[in-house]
Amino acid sequence: MKKTQLNDYLKIGRSVVLLSIVLHLAMFSFAQNPIDTLSNITQSSLLFSDSLQIDTLRTDSLVFGSDIPMSESALDAPVDYKARDSMIYDIANQKIYLYGGAEVKFETITLQAGYIELDWGTNIVLAEGALDSLGQLAEKPNFKDKSQEFVAERMRYNFKTQKGIIYDVTTTQENLYVLGAKSKFVRTQKQITPDSIVEQDIIYSEDAIFTTCNHPEPHYGIRSSKQKVIPGKMVIVGPSNVEIAGIPTPLFLPFAFFPTTETRTQGLIIPRDYEYSEQWGFGVRNIGYYIPVNDYLDLTLNGNVYLKGTWGLGLSANFRKRYKYNGRFSVDYASQRTEGGDGLVTFMPSMAVRGSLNQASGAHPTRRIGGSVNIQFNNFQANNFNDAQSVLQGQFSSNFSYNQSFPGKPFTLSAAFTHSQSASSGRMTINFPNLNFQTQTIYPLKRKNRIKKDGTRLKEQWYEQIAFRYQGEARASVTGQDDLSQFFETENFQRGLNAGIRQRATLNTSFKLLKNLSVTPSVNYNNSINFKYSNYTFMDSIATVFDTIVNPSDSSDFFITERQLYFENLDQDTTWGVRPIHEYSASISLNTTLFRTVRFKKGWLRGIRHVVKPSVSMNYSPDYTNERFNYFFNYDIKNTIDSIFETRTAQIFNISQYRPPTSRQQMSLNYSITNIYEAKYFSKKDSTDKKFRLFDNIYITGNYNFVADSLNLSDTRVSGTTRLFQGITTFNFNANWSWYDVDENGRKIDRFYWRATGKPLRFNQANFQLSTNLTFRKIKELIEGNPVEQSGGNSGSNRNTQNRNNTDNTSLVDWLSNFSVSHQYTFRIQPILGTDRDTLITQTNSLSLRGRVQLTPNWQVNIGNIGYDFKNKGLSFPNIGFTRNLHCWQLSFNWSPTRNFYSMTIGVIDAPLNFLQVPYRRNQADGQFTGF
Repeated sequence: MKKTQLNDYLKIGRSVVLLSIVLHLAMFSFAQNPIDTLSNITQSSLLFSDSLQIDTLRTDSLVFGSDIPMSESALDAPVDYKARDSMIYDIANQKIYLYGGAEVKFETITLQAGYIELDWGTNIVLAEGALDSLGQLAEKPNFKDKSQEFVAERMRYNFKTQKGIIYDVTTTQENLYVLGAKSKFVRTQKQITPDSIVEQDIIYSEDAIFTTCNHPEPHYGIRSSKQKVIPGKMVIVGPSNVEIAGIPTPLFLPFAFFPTTETRTQGLIIPRDYEYSEQWGFGVRNIGYYIPVNDYLDLTLNGNVYLKGTWGLGLSANFRKRYKYNGRFSVDYASQRTEGGDGLVTFMPSMAVRGSLNQASGAHPTRRIGGSVNIQFNNFQANNFNDAQSVLQGQFSSNFSYNQSFPGKPFTLSAAFTHSQSASSGRMTINFPNLNFQTQTIYPLKRKNRIKKDGTRLKEQWYEQIAFRYQGEARASVTGQDDLSQFFETENFQRGLNAGIRQRATLNTSFKLLKNLSVTPSVNYNNSINFKYSNYTFMDSIATVFDTIVNPSDSSDFFITERQLYFENLDQDTTWGVRPIHEYSASISLNTTLFRTVRFKKGWLRGIRHVVKPSVSMNYSPDYTNERFNYFFNYDIKNTIDSIFETRTAQIFNISQYRPPTSRQQMSLNYSITNIYEAKYFSKKDSTDKKFRLFDNIYITGNYNFVADSLNLSDTRVSGTTRLFQGITTFNFNANWSWYDVDENGRKIDRFYWRATGKPLRFNQANFQLSTNLTFRKIKELIEGNPVEQSGGNSGSNRNTQNRNNTDNTSLVDWLSNFSVSHQYTFRIQPILGTDRDTLITQTNSLSLRGRVQLTPNWQVNIGNIGYDFKNKGLSFPNIGFTRNLHCWQLSFNWSPTRNFYSMTIGVIDAPLNFLQVPYRRNQADGQFTGF
């Protein structure tokens, strides 16, 4: 037979085979009502080559047309499939077998496995893993549908009914891994609106365990006989118990549900901290309820409860509107049980009000609102927390403001709420929204039209530079101790309440004199109105005194005399009413700027520049202590028997919002000299000249009072600031010298010092402060000469949590990069009275260390604060601890010995199962550290 004839016969044979396959498909497509068929084929084609077994990777489809009537069980979309190794078609049984890297796609569903059996007659797909070269099961079935994904040993799924059976499945639900021996996968539909249907996947499992551990054999989990998983919403379990390392524990749960959604969902906040305190008993911390009110606001209610009566309650709100504002507000209240040595039990309340509001840039063209609030009562923060930052914070403040400008108008309006308090003294001042209205600089005499009719420009006259500014404010405040039980009592509140109004007006101008001198005369007027002041009334008192007179020659001989002393005194009373204060002053100042530069021809130092800004001013203000102003009240204390008189001054406005100056008449010449020292050096690194400041500033100030009856010259004061080592250390100093001598008691007398010693000035004292804040990251910058990139925050994925410590530190500096060291050193130099020698007195000398060290990928040492006070020779509030990463668990220990606090906890790392922990702690209320 010829070769050409053989080829013709082969072609005919292939055509016959192909025609036979098409006829079979046509027969199957007209089958009536098959059960769970793979597709309702009206016109279908299997796209493959002339071999029933294909040893190549290609993608085929079952394609459905519309020109042949469709079966009732037909699918609504094509099924795409492919395989890496081979695809075998069983026409008689209506099956396709896919081997190696098998994949089937239908609508949003993707199934991948080592082996897949596709039955288009029943619409059922079977998937299993395949053994690798080592005999291990690989390419396990991986099922994906939108956001839902799981891996199983084997599975069976019906595309038509959208139901499936899964064996040995592992699903991931946000932070949870769910491992089930056998699970049923069901897709349900929920009618939201007549035109909207939402599909939802539900997994029912038997003998399942759920955990946050991603190890193939989880280190722990909660095992239950029945589970229901609603992906993206929650996991619901029946009776279950906790397993650790595969061993059941007595920890039993009758039922439980755990949210798995990323969106905000209303529900219970499971407490993370369980503890026991000898003073407070057993308790839980941070149990609460979360309420998402709307897209812009959510609320969280949480609290702490202990069996012996200690409790706490907090309400917090987070709000955010895109491109407008965001912020947070919280109110916390706590009642702590305290047992005294006599067995008396008391409960101490404490409270904190905190919040912040941040307005987005560009949210409003003329209005700004925002700030922060942090008000503490009874030292809430230090009493309820034990970390160094909470305990060591000594000052609290608030500043919340509203500012409104008026386009085209030369004035602004603002309101502010401010507050300040000291944790050590407990003194607190709250300033209620203070209103402030002020104008910009206005030139009332400036001509608007300065162009003549002939087009020439008029010369500006001196009076056109006269400027006017006005400021008015209304202020109310309350001052008192931050004791929650006393601050808001009516009597205490009224005693600390104060209010007033102040107006300020300034008129000034400025002009040049001799080209280099700037002359600025000004007149100032202040008017204050107080609604609270002191009223004084005279009180006479008589005291009886008994004297014992002893005979000098005979000590046994004595007699007693009686006499009466008469005193005239004042009684102070608080009065509410209107009492004004008028203040006025005038001044004129001259200032200029001088420069001096010294250049060097050799060496790296190229030059030094000295900038001098001298200023001289003359000020006048009256004597406000004069009785004609009626701001102060002078009175005598009399003793009529001994004829002793003592004149005293009472301040009428000592409890008022605004107070008058206490200085006597001033007509003084003031002087100040500002000095700035800069240097220029040659940098070999980039071959350029660079500048740096030797001293940021050095100020020299003083004055001479012409109307004082003595001691006309004030002390001469010198102060300055500079930064060293690229800003690591800040150096501040201030010192003063006197023109006058002192007596044997160290009191200043009206005699010039140079007359007694021949020296022009007498040294009084000098104060110095060195503040150093250093990070090891900064050390690395200095060594390498390049900025160090800041480490990013947590990406938000809890999967990174269990591996977050796998950092390869390459140097000691990298190892300590999260550490910071602070050193404060202040001292004073002052003369020793009666000698020519000075003494140095150290006021503060302390070193503190904060940060964390990653000893190994799993061991981390945390230092909240550890310091040493060199002056008092002792540690200052050490707060240290460590953590040990145990894959999905973590062991932590924290200790603050000065607070008598320590805690040791081993627990699950990731939510929502991080309530599984075994804590042991001792609070600051439980006495001395006694061990575990």
